[in-house]
Amino acid sequence: MKGLALRYICTVFTPILFTSFAFGTTTNTWTQSTESDFGKGRVQDVSINNKGEIRLSPVIEAVAGIKGAFVWSMAADLQNRVFVGTGDPGSVYLIKDGSDAVELFKSPELYIQSLATDTSGNLYAGTAPRGIIYKINNRGEATVFCSLPVSYIWDMSVDNNSNLFAATGNDGILFKISPDGTPSVFF
Repeated sequence: MKGLALRYICTVFTPILFTSFAFGTTTNTWTQSTESDFGKGRVQDVSINNKGEIRLSPVIEAVAGIKGAFVWSMAADLQNRVFVGTGDPGSVYLIKDGSDAVELFKSPELYIQSLATDTSGNLYAGTAPRGIIYKINNRGEATVFCSLPVSYIWDMSVDNNSNLFAATGNDGILFKISPDGTPSVFF
């Protein structure tokens, strides 16, 4: 009789017990479509652009040895060396093989705002506020490559013929600089 009563109690109360757990939660649905929507959460190892698209982010690593207040520019050469241009003071640092940054060149200018490399191993450093471009050879020796009549050199690129193109401001002039350092207005 005890076994039958116990079986009856288990048969009646077990479904009641599990039913109470089934109604303990609710389903929520939400939509995230903008950068500000994602900004409310915690982001880890992803980048979210202003359209709300999510992508894997690059690895962020601290690099010791950079003494400038700001990093204005970066460039890499064919040997996978990374160059960093800083501001106040305007210096160029070299990072290779994941090591600490080593100062390669200290400019008398306040800022190294742009960097570019060519296939011969030369590095070009565009400065502000006097618009001077330094050429640093693969032995680390720096010379004035070109002085432009502008205050800022925002970006630079080298073409297949070793011409250096310099995007400048405030008037938005694009200069083409020949391999011997002679500038001309390109656009």
